Order: sequence, then C-alpha cells, then structure tokens
Amino acid sequence: MSDKPELSLQLKCNWRDKKALNLSGLDKKRQALMKEAAGHFSRLKHIFGPDERSLDRSTCFAHTDSSTSYMYFNALHHIEFSLITREIIDDLQNGARLLSVGSGPADLERMLHFGFGVPAENIEVADLELHPALSRTDFKVHQFSMFSEWPQFGRPFKYILFPESLGVAISPFKAEFFNKHRYCSVITHRFHNDLECVEKAFFSGTLKDVRQEDIRQMLQVIEMDLPWMPHVLNMLKSALANLESGGQIRLNGHLLPTQSIAYLGIMLLEHNPQVGIELGDVNPLIISK
Repeated sequence: MSDKPELSLQLKCNWRDKKALNLSGLDKKRQALMKEAAGHFSRLKHIFGPDERSLDRSTCFAHTDSSTSYMYFNALHHIEFSLITREIIDDLQNGARLLSVGSGPADLERMLHFGFGVPAENIEVADLELHPALSRTDFKVHQFSMFSEWPQFGRPFKYILFPESLGVAISPFKAEFFNKHRYCSVITHRFHNDLECVEKAFFSGTLKDVRQEDIRQMLQVIEMDLPWMPHVLNMLKSALANLESGGQIRLNGHLLPTQSIAYLGIMLLEHNPQVGIELGDVNPLIISK
C-alpha cells in the first residue's frame, strides 16, 4: 500500500473541531464503521490535513491553490449516508473494482486505500477537473465529463460511485434554465396529482396498473420542466455499460427527489428490464445490474 503524503486542502467551513463523534441515529454497523474511519483519521495525519480530519460531517466550500471551488464532503459523510458500507469495503479488499466519478480530492477513496487497506489498483477515480491531491496517489485517474462519452476502461467495475458529485455536475444546467426562465426547482409542480400517482405506482411496484398515457405525460412534463434529467439518464446508461453483472451504481441522493428517481427508474427499465432500482434506507440511490 502506498504511503505518499497528500496535499492538505484549504477549507472554508462553518464547522468546529469536534472532540467526539456524534453517532446518534445510526445503526450499529455504521456506528462501528464511523468509529473505525475516525480512528484512521487520527492515525493518518500525514495523509489528511487537520480540516479533513474533522469529526463534523457537515458540507463546506473548499478551494485549491488554483482557486478551483467546489463542495467538499468529509469521508465520514459518505459512511453516514451509506454510500459506502462495510460489505463494499470487504469486497474491495478482496479484489472488487471501484470507479468513483466526480471524486474531487478523493477524500473517501484515500480513506479506503490508506485507512481500510483497499489496494490502490482496485480504485479508479474520475473528474472533469483533476484535483492536485490525485497526483499524490497511486489511483488510476480519468478526466472526462460524466455527461459526455465515457472512456474505454478495459474491464467493467463492481461498483461505480457518484460521491455527491451529481448535484454539482447538474448545477450548470440548472443555472442555464434559471437564466432563461428566472425560475428553477428540483421538482415540477405541474399536473402534480397525476405525476404523484405515477410516482407512487413506481415505488409500490404497481406501474403496470397505470395507463400508458399517464406515464408518458409524466415523462414528458419532467423532461420539459427539468431539462437536465435526460442528461442524467444518459449518464446512468453510460455507467451501466461499464458495470459488471451483479454490480451496483450508488449515488448520494440529496439532489435527486423521488419524482426524479421515478423518472429515471421508468426510463432505465425501458432500456433494460433487468436493472434493479432501490432507494436506500438512509439516502443513496442504488442501481444494480
């Protein structure tokens, strides 16, 4: 396992340096994993800077020497919201391959490697702009837009993660929509009752009982009022094409309301009826192949 020192992030955060980990509301598995990760933070002071080791899982703005700004999420945040689990870590330690899309400074991925001992060759990272910290790791690095054509990776992955990166990536689409219409929302309120009926049917598994014209209406209204959703759909199709059988795509779902998830689920199932779609107990959207 590589032991290269990392660039310390310069963070602008509202958090305070907490002395104890707040584990209230977490199940025992996540409590244990959070405690283990927090222990790695204190052990790996040459890898993670003081702000990166904060026990506060709040989000904050971060910047590098090149003045690139983005939302920063502590590795503990991704454990808290089950983007990564003990079972996934065990799988990665035993040879499963991970692609992290929109990894930023790869805080989570560095924790997996330097903290939990996942071999660097099992982790690949990708982003539109590569963070300087990536040059100090042994991860294979890819530079591309998740909404454009994906590169050839050679082999499929068992896990493809989007660690809070989707919300950041769709921000330009939302800004463009707002500038044109002076309005932007994460959901559409038009035909609310009709769309809600289709959404509830999708999550209850009774979509077959809904009229096709009602389903088509929902899809069309969402694509008109939330024009970034077809881009998200195509991105997920690209991810599925690079996922091995039995693998998972996992996204933190803060900026994906259930209305959008229903749209994506219906469209993905039309594309591939074998795809599995679930909303995790805590937060992540999980798409399996």
